[in-house]
Amino acid sequence: MEGQAAATYWTHLASLLPAGAGFKGRVTREAGDPVNQALNYVYGMLYGEVWRALVKAGLDPYFGIMHGSERDQGSMVFDLIEEFRAPFADRLVVALVSAVSRSGHLVPTACGPARAASSRAASSDPGRGRSVGAGDSSLRPASSSTKRARL
Repeated sequence: MEGQAAATYWTHLASLLPAGAGFKGRVTREAGDPVNQALNYVYGMLYGEVWRALVKAGLDPYFGIMHGSERDQGSMVFDLIEEFRAPFADRLVVALVSAVSRSGHLVPTACGPARAASSRAASSDPGRGRSVGAGDSSLRPASSSTKRARL
């Protein structure tokens, strides 16, 4: 039943993304498309934040109820992270991919199997080598009337 719900969720999430995003469904390992890569990255950050919050609250991150872990990965972290995936992680990725797509800057990076167009990935590009943050102006649509979204 949980698998059917997940399949329905990812189908509906895909309908929110631009057609050029290359998202055909959820891939957790060795993701080749930018959307799955972004989801994996944001989930990793969220995992660390939930782990830190549990430890700071004096709770044992390994004492989970719904998720079992044979590899000592923090069962309680997995229990609690579910509540934050859709409203924070998935929403952030959909918003960023949509904004970048509207501005015309959705180009696969050299990090994955796809390579960026050589003209856009030239080393003379002023954005090359720069870390991308949520407040980076290149992530917003080119419209001058766009206001910065608060996350």
